[in-house]
Amino acid sequence: MHTFIEGVMAGFAYVMPIGAQNIFLIHSSMKLGAPKNLLVASYVFLADLSLAFICFFGVGQILTSSFILRIILSLLGSLVLFMMGYKLITSSQVSQVGEDQRIGTGYLKKAVLVTYANPQAIIDGALIYGALRATYSSGNLASFFMGNVTASILWFGGLSTAVAIFKNTEVLSNLKWVERICGILMLLMGAKVIWVVFRSVYDLN
Repeated sequence: MHTFIEGVMAGFAYVMPIGAQNIFLIHSSMKLGAPKNLLVASYVFLADLSLAFICFFGVGQILTSSFILRIILSLLGSLVLFMMGYKLITSSQVSQVGEDQRIGTGYLKKAVLVTYANPQAIIDGALIYGALRATYSSGNLASFFMGNVTASILWFGGLSTAVAIFKNTEVLSNLKWVERICGILMLLMGAKVIWVVFRSVYDLN
């Protein structure tokens, strides 16, 4: 049980900070409304679970061990963030909460994109989960990982449900300003990735 709780705590620490996943989930949950928001939350959870699995079992370290590969991942990730942010800001259609009731593979693709578009998340995950994995015996690894999975389910499900509950409040009644804020945050995250790349290259010289 102790190992499971540690896994839950590590999971919350990893998924709670504002990032592309949470921004995408908030925006999608407001557009779709209940109960389809939970389907999007499940998409984000599955994408996050795949990333955690990759990092936890060492593949993330392989992806981040090469400086050139890390730079390529960062540039591609920043491009995705810039494109998604720009689309949200410049969208000419004024959306209302619960207006978009369509859901399909597009949301699943976007969930995967926002999960893997942030290369820093892959690097941090590889370091954090790699280090934690080394501290547990093989018998406790499953318990720790299940704790991590539980935290991911609780966070994404809870966040999506909270947005669905409060989406009809006066402040959130018009989705356009939320789209613009989400878009600006996406652009800022993309800019941060570019800055990290610049500093990494500069430090080599």
